[in-house]
Amino acid sequence: SLMAVPMIGKTGAIGMIMFMDFHHPHRFTRELAQRAEILVQQAAIAIQNARFFGELEERRETLEILNRQLTQANKYKDEFLGIISHELRTPLNVITGSTDLLLGNFLGELTAEQRRTLQMASKNAADLLGLINGILDLYRLQIGERPVRVEEFHMEDLCAEIEESFRQTAQEKGLSFTWRYERIVSPLR
Repeated sequence: SLMAVPMIGKTGAIGMIMFMDFHHPHRFTRELAQRAEILVQQAAIAIQNARFFGELEERRETLEILNRQLTQANKYKDEFLGIISHELRTPLNVITGSTDLLLGNFLGELTAEQRRTLQMASKNAADLLGLINGILDLYRLQIGERPVRVEEFHMEDLCAEIEESFRQTAQEKGLSFTWRYERIVSPLR
């Protein structure tokens, strides 16, 4: 006698279990068939659980690898920010100090053109230093080391700074410069 019972799981067919009796033909009773179905259902559940456990183990291993990579990336980011903090800020401070000395006429009188050029260099160095400090502040905000501070600012002031910076660069290159923006009277946050 031969009895085949399909093994069906939640995701579909898993396989089949066959029961054979070579000594007694037609010996599978209804009760034996029901027991075989229960046994096969339990085997299907066990196989699915084993598969799910294997998938969970693979996901856990993948998450561990990603976590190690993320930890390494954070380490590189911290090192990079340390380099920015020292290697970029130090020369910028030297540039700012040197231009301040020149602007203070400690090395002699400057022509109007020299003064204007040094003022622009000093302003651009200060702007770059501000950007670097902004990056470091953003990092400190991200790690919760610095609280968020909301302030009002006037758009016209920002536009005037941008206009002056670009106008100077355009003049140095002999280019014409046109600046238009919609006037915003109230302060922004």
